[in-house]
Amino acid sequence: MKLLKYLVCLVLLACSIPFSSAQIDETIQVLKYNPESCLDIKYLRPNVTKNGFYTIFDKSDGLHTVYCDFNSEKPYVWTLIESFSRKAGMWNSKVKSRLHFQRPYTINYPFNECRPDQFQAYRTSKAVMLLLRNSRTTTHWRATCNFDLYAKGIQSTFKHRDYMRSSMCYLDMSKFYSSGGSCYHLEYINIRGHSCDKCTIPFYSNNGMHPNVMANNAALRCSRMKFGSFQGAEYNWGMYNGFSNEFSCTASDQSTTNWWFGGIYAPLDSFQNVKRL
Repeated sequence: MKLLKYLVCLVLLACSIPFSSAQIDETIQVLKYNPESCLDIKYLRPNVTKNGFYTIFDKSDGLHTVYCDFNSEKPYVWTLIESFSRKAGMWNSKVKSRLHFQRPYTINYPFNECRPDQFQAYRTSKAVMLLLRNSRTTTHWRATCNFDLYAKGIQSTFKHRDYMRSSMCYLDMSKFYSSGGSCYHLEYINIRGHSCDKCTIPFYSNNGMHPNVMANNAALRCSRMKFGSFQGAEYNWGMYNGFSNEFSCTASDQSTTNWWFGGIYAPLDSFQNVKRL
């Protein structure tokens, strides 16, 4: 009987506590946040599937236009940070914009920042790169070739030939600026159709050199991967002081090199069938 009286008192006490709609709104507001990357957009709008231009927000609610890739390799979602043609990326290029594409991402050197549709010459600002990097959902980076052909529907499927991807834990590309061939772990890399999973590859960069791989040196360093035969130095995904027409990014003057930050889209309901330990 005493227990019953105690429970009744608790119910009456709870009913007497006021709870306004303002408190509800405040609670809901805590659960909302502005997207800082394309993957954030996917979490906030799960039904979005179309690649293209979207808006992300910085900490001061400033708006930035970015290109989002939701489809090429699900469940990854990617935000484009840079894209340039072979002509713009060549070391001895005469293109006026060349220096924008021959520097590491630690240097603020944006070009066509508001026009991520300019795959021939686009680089976002360092501030936006750091915004993306520090997003709660960014875990990976990748480098691709000729993504513009896929984006424009000229190429119907996305290909993993001449492609590499790694975790920011292994190599944080937003901070990478000094390496003369140090070994870094990659989740996957493909050069000219030769590929490896979970291997180490020598990377190169400095304050005057865009991050890159030299395929001709890979057979001699790190995991000693052989990516084919070479007539001389072959730079991949940047700093084209030497290149091969067999590598997709440098097949022609108009071929493009594309760099991205992103991560895996893993909604909670995708784990609903996982058995508990």
